[in-house]
Amino acid sequence: KRGEVLMWVDLIFFFKQKTAYEIKECDWSSDVCSSDLPFHVLSAGTIHSENSIAFRFEYKNKSIVITGDADYDNGIIELSKNSDILIADCSFPESMKASGHMTPQECGLVAKKAGVKKLVLSHLHTLPFPDTCRLEECRRVFRGNVLLAEDFLEFKL
Repeated sequence: KRGEVLMWVDLIFFFKQKTAYEIKECDWSSDVCSSDLPFHVLSAGTIHSENSIAFRFEYKNKSIVITGDADYDNGIIELSKNSDILIADCSFPESMKASGHMTPQECGLVAKKAGVKKLVLSHLHTLPFPDTCRLEECRRVFRGNVLLAEDFLEFKL
């Protein structure tokens, strides 16, 4: 597979000040969960396999969501609400739809419904036609900023 995203979160100055952080598992029924981490992490199960999870990282009013393997689902839309960047599983085009994975149009629909600022199509399987096809399919429903992931792609929030 190509196009997996390697993302570095620039929190080095926090980690230089402290060598360990306590991580707490929060009760889903509670809106309050305290932690000494300098950022928040939220998660949601995805439609792929029993233990598939999408994550949202929030830091200083900025957010990034990474779906991992995932099929179209309202839980991903909810987790992605108003995120700055959504990195979404986009393995195959519409004509090759595979269960447990989103198509470019589905990724675009998630981004549109969630109000995402930038959409990065990731988990890109090699296909016998140009990658621009994925962008074209996605742009049919999402008019925002969309690009294809590539190895070692970095973002500044």
